Amino acid sequence: MRLKRGDSTSDAAIDRLRAAQASAKAAVDGAQALLDDARERLERCSVKAPESGLVSELWPEAGETVAVGTPIARVLTVQDLVAEAFLSPDEVVRVKRGQEIRVAIDLPEPTTITGRVREVAGAATNRVYRIRVALIKPPPGVLAGFSARILIPGSKR
Repeated sequence: MRLKRGDSTSDAAIDRLRAAQASAKAAVDGAQALLDDARERLERCSVKAPESGLVSELWPEAGETVAVGTPIARVLTVQDLVAEAFLSPDEVVRVKRGQEIRVAIDLPEPTTITGRVREVAGAATNRVYRIRVALIKPPPGVLAGFSARILIPGSKR
């Protein structure tokens, strides 16, 4: 605080004002320190997944303490959304690993999106083949468990 020469304020009043200013600044600094500490404690209590997704499993119980680095949940990411079907021998010859393929998803409105064949595997019996198709950029709201149809090129299904 600056005072002009000739001001009629007494030295004692100036000292009281400076003391009040110092006290107020100390209170602000103390409040800021408390806020910084609270933010740091909150940050330590936060759980962040490396990617956005859907929590499919949560292992600790509410209130349970876990060590840093301990896995606490399984998060399904967009890359984890896979359509799976079983194919006949005449259908399996129309697909190959890495191929882009269309997948129909039964949302409130039927939607067709692109997927990429991740796996084609033969079953041990009945000449049945399993195909797994990773969904590429599924629309918002598509979660694991939704009904879907893999559209095999040239198939009558």
